[in-house]
Amino acid sequence: MFDEPSSYLDVKQRLKAAQVVCSLLRPNRFVSDVMKPLLIEQLMDQEVVTLSGGELQRVVLCLALGRAKYIIGTVSALQSKPGGGEKWLTSLRNMDLQEVIDALSTLPGVGPKVVACIALFSLDQHHAIPVDTHVWQIATRDLLPELAGVRLTPKLCSCVSEAFESKYGKYAGWAQTLLFIAELPSQKALLPAHFWSTKEKKSTKTKNG
Repeated sequence: MFDEPSSYLDVKQRLKAAQVVCSLLRPNRFVSDVMKPLLIEQLMDQEVVTLSGGELQRVVLCLALGRAKYIIGTVSALQSKPGGGEKWLTSLRNMDLQEVIDALSTLPGVGPKVVACIALFSLDQHHAIPVDTHVWQIATRDLLPELAGVRLTPKLCSCVSEAFESKYGKYAGWAQTLLFIAELPSQKALLPAHFWSTKEKKSTKTKNG
């Protein structure tokens, strides 16, 4: 439970877990050790009910802030940039997408998906494609049916990006975002029924050749 969140649902689960842990806190159990180093590995094998108030708070911090060390590392890296982090980040808007990817990838804990998200949502790289398993499912269903059932790899992430850009052009990143959102159950409920029936027929036709 103590590694970094891998998805939005993972974050929700962590927050629920944090709420449960908080519910176990009792005023007479608070001690001053909350400010000690997290030392979370020393707490992992203990029963929750045996932890002190401070230890419980440290567990909650780890559950809710699994990426804290990367955030701190990135802030430090940005502060060390000539002219400061804001100037450096702003300068990335004048670069090609690959240059932006290479630059952002030097920051601690910033992987390919996060890089693509930053490029798309903050640096005007409208054709950047954040690829995860959900986007992979969309791609193999609608764009690359020949790869359905194949395990996603870094090389195939590049294939997905190329497929989206080939299909949707310079705004491929936003097209991918809309397709991703449309897959969410809460959004599916808002779409007309004929939209999904048409989409399902198209998908079946593609599979059958």
